Amino acid sequence: MGKSDHSVLLIYASSHANNAESIPKLNLNKGNYSELRKSLDINWDLLLQPYVNNVEMMWNAIKSKLLEGLNRYIPSTTPFSVWKKVK
Repeated sequence: MGKSDHSVLLIYASSHANNAESIPKLNLNKGNYSELRKSLDINWDLLLQPYVNNVEMMWNAIKSKLLEGLNRYIPSTTPFSVWKKVK
């Protein structure tokens, strides 16, 4: 190794990645936002009235309505890496 006084490590590593389960993602470019807005145009005071003293339950009600609209009006797609060829 020449005249160097440094130690040298030589490491060989091989890795093998398994294809992970594909998790669908929202395709935000193709969402129907006008229908999503219409679906969220509700009386929020009436919806949240039963949970007036419980912020956690209020949040769960809001989140539930939002996710329901997202699942209905925004399509999902699978990631590209799931179906591309292995090198």
